Amino acid sequence: MPPFSTVRPANSIRALLLASTAVLFASPMPGHATDVDEDIVVDGVAQPYPDDLNIGASAEGSLTIINGGSVSNANGFIGRNPGSTGVVTVTGTGSSWTNSMNLLVGAFGGNGTLTVSDSGSVSSGFVFIGLDSGSTGVATVTGTGSSWTNSSNLFVGVSGNGTLTVSDGGSVSNDNGLIGSVGSGVTGVVTVTGTGSSWANSGLLAVGNGGNGTLTVADGGSVSNTSGSISRNSGSTGVVTVTGAGSSWTSSGDLQVGRDGNGTLTATDKGVVEAGSFSVAVNAGSTGTINIGAASGEDAQAAGALQGADGAVAVIEFGAGDGTIVLNHTETDYEFDATVSGDGLFKQEAGNTHLTGDWSGFTGTGEISGGMLSIDTDFRGSLSVLSGGTLAGEGSIDGDADFDAGSTLLVDLDADDILDVSGTVTIDEDAHVAFAGSRTLDFELGISTTIMTAGEIDGEFDSVIEDLLFLDIALAYTPTTIDLTPERNGLAFSDVTDTRTQAAIADAVESLDWGNPLYDEFLFMNNRDQVIEGTIWLSGEAHASIQTSAIQSAGMVRDIITWRLRSSLAVDNADVVSMDSMTGNLAQLAYAGDEGTPAGVDGTTTGSIGTASGHAVWSKAYGAMGKTLGSGESHTTERSTGGLLTGVEIGYGSDWRLGGFLGYSHTQTNVGELESKSGMDSFTAGLYAARRYEALRLMYGAAVSVNEIGTERNVRFSSIDETLTADYRSATVQAFGEVGYALTNQNGFLIEPFAGAALVYQYTSGFTETGGASALTGAWASRMLPVTTLGLRSTFDLGRLYGGTGVSLASSVAWNHTFGDITPATTMTFGSTNTSFTVPGNAAARDVGLVGVGLNFAVTPDMPITIDYTGAFAPDQEDHALSAGVNARF
Repeated sequence: MPPFSTVRPANSIRALLLASTAVLFASPMPGHATDVDEDIVVDGVAQPYPDDLNIGASAEGSLTIINGGSVSNANGFIGRNPGSTGVVTVTGTGSSWTNSMNLLVGAFGGNGTLTVSDSGSVSSGFVFIGLDSGSTGVATVTGTGSSWTNSSNLFVGVSGNGTLTVSDGGSVSNDNGLIGSVGSGVTGVVTVTGTGSSWANSGLLAVGNGGNGTLTVADGGSVSNTSGSISRNSGSTGVVTVTGAGSSWTSSGDLQVGRDGNGTLTATDKGVVEAGSFSVAVNAGSTGTINIGAASGEDAQAAGALQGADGAVAVIEFGAGDGTIVLNHTETDYEFDATVSGDGLFKQEAGNTHLTGDWSGFTGTGEISGGMLSIDTDFRGSLSVLSGGTLAGEGSIDGDADFDAGSTLLVDLDADDILDVSGTVTIDEDAHVAFAGSRTLDFELGISTTIMTAGEIDGEFDSVIEDLLFLDIALAYTPTTIDLTPERNGLAFSDVTDTRTQAAIADAVESLDWGNPLYDEFLFMNNRDQVIEGTIWLSGEAHASIQTSAIQSAGMVRDIITWRLRSSLAVDNADVVSMDSMTGNLAQLAYAGDEGTPAGVDGTTTGSIGTASGHAVWSKAYGAMGKTLGSGESHTTERSTGGLLTGVEIGYGSDWRLGGFLGYSHTQTNVGELESKSGMDSFTAGLYAARRYEALRLMYGAAVSVNEIGTERNVRFSSIDETLTADYRSATVQAFGEVGYALTNQNGFLIEPFAGAALVYQYTSGFTETGGASALTGAWASRMLPVTTLGLRSTFDLGRLYGGTGVSLASSVAWNHTFGDITPATTMTFGSTNTSFTVPGNAAARDVGLVGVGLNFAVTPDMPITIDYTGAFAPDQEDHALSAGVNARF
């Protein structure tokens, strides 16, 4: 049996320990113990010892148990006598060491080391690590499945120095645990670290029982016990740190922080300490400190937490000693919700803390020297706000409150945000009031709001630190109250903007007046960057930019029709393959000649239209994507389009071709920087005609497109976060024409200079967004844009080289110029207000260079197929298009 199995006061423990060890652990009679002063390896076999086993009895000895080997004995000693050194390693699954009685690691002046790893196991009764003065014991249990199971108590640092490390999933269990057991010069250190690592005490755990004890629980480790004590007896020092997410120390009963000695408990970096109750500085002469984050005066750290049994609110009671709670953390919104009673000191040093919970039994004092403490409960005690400290909240202080020079009272303009002090409020010079600038308000401009009541107010705050652009804050005092009055100053919202559009939007917001969420948001802005950001998000720029997308969609239709007309005018019953250089979006996909060679390749120009007496049905599918960079007040716009045009044409007389067409396309426009997107479904109908005079070609057309538009945009600035949508229509009407002349047509090669012109009219209906206070109402808009194109195209019949393959190659280059006001604009208001503002959108480039290439495949003489690429390029614009089509002649 172990010498004792209950924890007693330090003097009793020491006396009993000395008596017990003198009888039980003296040098045995010959034949009663096995001394090992050499290296022994037990590899995969069982090795029993009938009596005690001394590893390092008088010199150096080691025992290694591996590969499922096992050793058993009565008492076990590692480093038994002065000057001896013993080392035991138990490693590997199934490897074990069984001590039917007790195990001493470092005894009677010897040095001992025990390592249990890789699922090895050790079992024993009573355990001493560092038993006597001059002895040192070190024990390590590491790795998942590694265990040390003890049927009695475990003492770390009894009269010598002891260290226990449990890591990486290892486990230790015992009855009572003592760290730093006996003697003021004794040091015991225990570290439990790593997910799954555990130390389970079925009874008491004392850290610093009579000596110096340190316990660290880190990185997911856990320690448990019934009752706990940090610095249990006079003259002892105990330090416990619980740090890291998942790390925990659980005491099902009371946890004493400084019973008769000096105890410190620190919960940091999401570490959790749970106890049925916390007793701080229990007896007179003791010192107990609980730190959240870091100790007083040290660099602030992330906060840990205290909680009661099973996650309940922690209950903390200050005793007759010197007890302190320190909050020195880095959190921006930390709630300290414990129930606190007794006479102690509460210190706020760093971080933002909300004090809740029940403080009705607290009779001590509070200090704020850094960070912010919000009193959101009934704080029973006096409070001092020191230089660098900030007090806030809407609770009460049942005592006096002092504001030292350099301290701050933080307030919101909320009718419920009143701090009530039952005693005297003393305000030193150079103390300040700071305004939090809450957007959830319950006040009126020009109307006073009480921010503090007191039994008596002595002194005044030096100034109000409000850091607001558009509000001035004034304070007024009575003998028992402090009132705050917000007033609008003379700075207009638009005075701090950069551009005309930003100013117009800011003026529109200011016209909304008090009570509107947008107005209130701007009212409490404290720098010009916030104002500018707000106007940009509110602009609704995407509604203007969608007009450019509609113009470009109409240009694609125009390109297809002009190329359809060129192919219809193929001379001498020949087909022409060429690229559309009008806008750089598409190439021609339909042909109406009767032969597989380019127009006029035989050198003749008869003046007749090769297909004037025939008819054709054609269809063309196309897709395009492009980007226009932001410039001025607009932002980068990305767009993509896909569509289909289908037409029918007939020959009229010997010189004319007449046709009609229908089409559909979908265009997606995104302004990524403003989280805005729009979808446009376009339905198109039109007519066209063409006539040729020998090598001269004349083409005419007209089209109408009706566009169904749906928009969605986010508005995200300050506290505004809204998603707005709208549905409306626009229409595009255009008339266009082109003239071209074939200069050469020899050896299967044709060069044709051409010139085109178009007149485009665009109309966009009004709209009203839904989704929040930022919703806009837009007015209708219209504009007229003349467009010209000059270019050169070429066509080459590859059949001349490869024996009539029916394949032709086309290319083109051109210059596209747009006249008039190319920048789209939309005039809008917020809701039903009369103050409007006009926002420019992203404009297409005025001058664009166009290039294109394409192939024509004559599947049959009456059914050619085309595939084309076109690119449009400008300094701030880039578009790419692919198209494919088929033509059937009959």
